[in-house]
Amino acid sequence: MKLEKLNSWLSLLANLGVLAGIVFLAVELDQSNRQAQSNAYQARINEIDQAGREYAVSEILPPIYVKIEETGLESLTPEELERVNAWEASRAARMNGQLVQYRNGFLDEESYQQMIAVGVRIYPLWEELGRTQSSVWSELMQVIRDAM
Repeated sequence: MKLEKLNSWLSLLANLGVLAGIVFLAVELDQSNRQAQSNAYQARINEIDQAGREYAVSEILPPIYVKIEETGLESLTPEELERVNAWEASRAARMNGQLVQYRNGFLDEESYQQMIAVGVRIYPLWEELGRTQSSVWSELMQVIRDAM
C-alpha cells in the first residue's frame, strides 16, 4: 500500500515536471520568436540606413535621379542608365527580402506597408527600366501591382 502511494506521488511529481518543462519550452520558443523578429527588424533598418547613406554621400546618384525627374529616363547616358539599373536592382532585392520576412512573420504590418508604399511610388520607373517583367522579382511586382 505504501509503495502504491509512493508510486502515485512520484507519478504526480513526474507529471508536474513534464508540465513545467512544457511551460518552460513555450516561454523559450516565444522568446526565440521575438528575438528573430527583432533581428529581422534590425537587419531591415540597417539595410535601409546603409542604402540611404550610400545615396546621400554619392556624388553620382542624386544628380541622375534629378535628371530623371526633370527630363525623363531617356535623357540618361548609357553609364547613368546602368547606375540606375544597378541601384534599382539593389532596391528590389532589399524589398524582396522584406517581403519574405513579412510572409514568414518576421516583419510587422506597418513596416511592410511602408515598403509597399515605396514600391508603388517607384514602380513606374521600374516599368520604364523593364524591371517589372523579371521573373526574379515576380512575386514582389505582383504584390506592388495589387497595392496600386
